Amino acid sequence: MKLKTIACEVFYREFCRAVADSTNTVDLQFTAKNAHDESDQLRQQIQTYIDETEDKYDAILLATDYAATERWVFMPEEFR
Repeated sequence: MKLKTIACEVFYREFCRAVADSTNTVDLQFTAKNAHDESDQLRQQIQTYIDETEDKYDAILLATDYAATERWVFMPEEFR
């Protein structure tokens, strides 16, 4: 599978290791470690990353910690 992962930079080493060991093709994109301090901006940034993603991926994986207490919903623009 061809996957894109959007993750917090806190997980950088873990994801790089997982991707190196994976049989899938995975492209990584990270948000800044302190991005959760401004949860609205982080939500917008993640949605922008999704919107800018090309159609070449089978799936987009989101990896966040539970620092933000809000419930977020992300989806491709054509489904909003």
